[in-house]
Amino acid sequence: MIKMNIRILKKDFLKENIESFIQIISDTENEYWDESHFLIDLPLKWESSMYAEIDNKITGFIIASKKTDAFHIHKFFVHPDFRSKKIGLHLLEKFQDEISEIHLCRTITLKVYKNNVKAIRFYLKNNFAVQNETDELLLLKKNLS
Repeated sequence: MIKMNIRILKKDFLKENIESFIQIISDTENEYWDESHFLIDLPLKWESSMYAEIDNKITGFIIASKKTDAFHIHKFFVHPDFRSKKIGLHLLEKFQDEISEIHLCRTITLKVYKNNVKAIRFYLKNNFAVQNETDELLLLKKNLS
């Protein structure tokens, strides 16, 4: 069994390990984030964003912030070598627990490219619903009970 730790992502840790975070997103089409994007300060970002680690290797992360009435996930990635191992599911579950119990928020939103079929399947399977769409993107929303 894989021993995974999920921790709150602090800005100093992100700065020290930025290459690992950028490497995780590097195989993704349309990805444009660089160090400056990762380090932007947003409401409750450093209290709600988190990362997964196995054997001191960063294997996935969620970067989120508080919007008016929801937490919005800006980036949600799992390292290519660790996909399909339930790391994304564990990250999402921990994130949901944190924002509902600590931040008393019951809604999550995110955007996903329409051509990212695997991600869309994952989100729909985990009770996200399509709220809106553009030519390229879907806006998904999940209400927590």
